Amino acid sequence: MAHRYYISNRKWRTLGVGVVFWIVLILLIWRLPPDKWWVEVAANMFLALGLLFTTTWVWGSGKWGLITTTGIIGLLWMRRWGLWDEVTVGGWLIFLGLLTLVN
Repeated sequence: MAHRYYISNRKWRTLGVGVVFWIVLILLIWRLPPDKWWVEVAANMFLALGLLFTTTWVWGSGKWGLITTTGIIGLLWMRRWGLWDEVTVGGWLIFLGLLTLVN
């Protein structure tokens, strides 16, 4: 008997929500002036949420989606604030390694 492989509606919903957050992020960056502090905060929020839902869909697990999102957002924030040196990045990678061990 042939097996049918399919993706459940829940996984498609997760991807749909992530795509909506990405679209809102693109419209936010495209339409609003980048020199306001609240635009940067909103863009970071939509980036984190879009990345969280997209990586959750890719991994198929909320735990790994959260860990991946935490790592990427942390590296982006370090780059933005000028903390992009070997010690800080190494410490961040150690933190992510410990986070994966705990979870």
